[in-house]
Amino acid sequence: MTRPALLESASSVTDAVGGTLYGSGDSPITAVTIDSRECTEGSLFVALPGEHTDGHAFVAHALRAGAAMAMVRSSYVSENHGPLDSLLGETGGALCVVPDPLSALQRFSRERLRAFPDLTRIAVTGSNGKTTSKELIASVLSRKVPTFKTRGNYNSEIGVPLSVFEVSETHEFGVFECAMNHVGEMEVLADIVRPELAVITNIGTAHIGLVGSQEGIAREKRKIFSQFDGRQTAVLYEADAFRPMLEEDLAGSVLLFGPQTTPDFEGAESLGIDGMLLRWRGREIRLPLPGRHNVLNALAAIRVGLYFGCTDEEIQVGLETVRPEFGRGEIYRGAVTVIQDSYNANADSMREAIRLLAETPHEGGRKVLVLGAMYELGTYADDHHRRVAEEAAASAADVIILYGQEFAAAASEIGQDRRTRLAESFEELSRIVADTVQAGDLVLLKGSRGTRLERLLPLLTEGRG
Repeated sequence: MTRPALLESASSVTDAVGGTLYGSGDSPITAVTIDSRECTEGSLFVALPGEHTDGHAFVAHALRAGAAMAMVRSSYVSENHGPLDSLLGETGGALCVVPDPLSALQRFSRERLRAFPDLTRIAVTGSNGKTTSKELIASVLSRKVPTFKTRGNYNSEIGVPLSVFEVSETHEFGVFECAMNHVGEMEVLADIVRPELAVITNIGTAHIGLVGSQEGIAREKRKIFSQFDGRQTAVLYEADAFRPMLEEDLAGSVLLFGPQTTPDFEGAESLGIDGMLLRWRGREIRLPLPGRHNVLNALAAIRVGLYFGCTDEEIQVGLETVRPEFGRGEIYRGAVTVIQDSYNANADSMREAIRLLAETPHEGGRKVLVLGAMYELGTYADDHHRRVAEEAAASAADVIILYGQEFAAAASEIGQDRRTRLAESFEELSRIVADTVQAGDLVLLKGSRGTRLERLLPLLTEGRG
C-alpha cells in the first residue's frame, strides 16, 4: 500500500482520471493499493485483473475494511447494480467507474507526479543490473539531498504507478526503476515518469521470448527516451552492441559510462564475497557487492552522481553504504556460505553468476553451482539453457546442480555424473542438495524468479555445524 503525500477526495480522483463517480461518498483518499487486505480507512482500492483472480471479486471486502473508494471497470457496475447500491449504502464508500482501472491508475499517477515540478526525475532500465544501478544511484544522490527511489520490484506498469504515491514534497531527486516484459510497456512508464535523465544499463536477452529478438528488446528499451524533447540526457554503456540504435535520432544529449568513459576510473579488483575494490580519483572504494558486473553498475552511478554535482566524498559514501536487495548477491555466512542471487535470471546474468563463482576465492571446501531454469525465453529456451549448461560444465565449479525441465536436454548433452546432476522437481532438488552440499562449501543460487531457489536457504543455512 502506498500513501499519497497530498490528500485527494474521491471526486477529485475521479475527475483526474476522467471517470464517473458512483455513490455519494466523497472522503479523502489517504492510501492507494491493489490488495484489498491492505485496505484501511481512506484507501483507494484499484481492482485489477490478475493471473489467478480478479480484483473486482474483493471490492466488497475493500470497502468494508474502510476503503473510501474502489476504482472499477464499467462493466462491473452495469452487471452488479443492486448489490453495489446496498454495499455503498452500508459502507458509505464510492466507486470510480472507468473503462480500464489499470489505465486509470497510470493516468492518476502521471498527474500526481506533475504535482512535484521541482522533483528531478531519473529512470533506470536495462536487461541486467537495473535494480542494483537504481540502488547505487539513489544511494549516491541521497548523500546530497533527500532522494526517492522505487522500492523492491515496483518497476512494472503496475508497480511504477503505485510507487509514485510514495513521493513527497521533501524529495529533490526521484529514481524510478522501469522494467518491461512486453511491447508497449516502456512507453507507458516513460509517459508516467517523463525522466530528465534516463539510464540504460545494457541490452541483453531478458524476456526475449515475449519480445521476439534482442533488437526488439533494444527498440523497447529506447522508448524510455520517448518523452525527450532535446533538454534531457541519456546515459548508456560504452560497449553495448546496440548503442548506435539507442543513440539514433535521440532528442537529447548522451553520456557514456564504463571503464573507458566514466571519468578518472583507475581499475577494480575482487574482494571475493566481500565485494569489489574500486579505484577512482585516488580513492579506494569498497563496493559491498560481489562480481565484476557490479563494477559497471557502480560506474553508471558515478557518472550520474558527477552529472548532478555530487562531491567525490558523497559518491564514495553512497557506493560503500549500499546493501544488496533480496536475491541480488546476498551473502549468507555459516558452515555453508551461500551467494543468494536468485531474484531473476537470463543467459547473460547466468554467465555473470558462473564467472562470479569462478573468481571468488574459497579455501577449505567446494564451489557448488545451483542453476534454476530461465523463463520467458520462448523459442530461444533450449538454446539458452544449453549454452548456460555448457558454460557451467566448462567452469571451475566442483558441483553443478541444474533445476527444471528446461535444462533436461542440456543435461543430457553434457552428461550427468557425480559432478553434474539434474533435478526436475523441487523435492528432487532439495534431496540432491541435502545429500551433496557439505560444511565448508560455497554455494551460488541463480535462477528465474519462478524457480524460487531461496526456498533452499533453510536447508543450506540451518543445522550444518
